[in-house]
Amino acid sequence: MCASNNDKGRNESKASHGNVDDCLVRSYNSSTSSIRTLSDDDIIDELSIIVCSLLTCLLFNGFCIFIWSLLIDIIFCVKLSSLINDNQISYEFKSTS
Repeated sequence: MCASNNDKGRNESKASHGNVDDCLVRSYNSSTSSIRTLSDDDIIDELSIIVCSLLTCLLFNGFCIFIWSLLIDIIFCVKLSSLINDNQISYEFKSTS
């Protein structure tokens, strides 16, 4: 939403799908106490950085979950095979026919 003054001096909001050419996005730099108006390219660059960061986090988290599940499977299989080799678990195959 962008706010602008109408011809009667009142502040009214414009919907984001309306004419928003007079709306500016400003960036405040606290270290220099300066305000800078961001261009469309600046905004697109910032959004691109955010989207890339989110995708990287999602991919990394998915990869970590995959690795952990793989490690758990390997540990389970190693433990199961050691129990079988120590004869702590017996098994036999029976024919159902």
